[in-house]
Amino acid sequence: SVDVGRAVAQAAAERLCPVVLELGGKDAMLVLDDADLDRAVEGALWGVYTNCGQACAGIERIAVPPGLHDTFVERLTTRASELRIGRGGEAGVELGPLVSEEQRARFEGLVADAVEHGARVATGGGRPDTDLPGWFSEPTLLLGEPRDARLAGEELFGPAAVVVQLDNDGAMVRWA
Repeated sequence: SVDVGRAVAQAAAERLCPVVLELGGKDAMLVLDDADLDRAVEGALWGVYTNCGQACAGIERIAVPPGLHDTFVERLTTRASELRIGRGGEAGVELGPLVSEEQRARFEGLVADAVEHGARVATGGGRPDTDLPGWFSEPTLLLGEPRDARLAGEELFGPAAVVVQLDNDGAMVRWA
């Protein structure tokens, strides 16, 4: 929270300790008309799903122009659905569990609320079929901007992002 961040910054200042504060957010990625689409997809894959989306600076929103939107979504959907889910310490695992049952329930609630408000699920949106202990969730990609949904203002903090189609760079910058 902002209050905790302020307290940490004050304590660090008193000790002259360097500190970096990331207090949550709705981090955006913009895919511009001249983007290298393969790199954009791989960048989004890393930015959205690293640490199962449990990174304060992780990508939660992606804007793509009409000429690239469908191809970008198709490629990112394919790559996300191919992520190997499992225990983080095992070779080849790309997506581990969420930190707690409470966090998974919160995340699932945000995804369900977004769908209720008009978002479409391109991939994921549920729990993977695994017998592993832990709070696993499928890598999820939502399409459309559900403006009245809770995720419009709350951090997802899970393995998901929303992709929207916007007409030009200026619209993307204003949206971000």
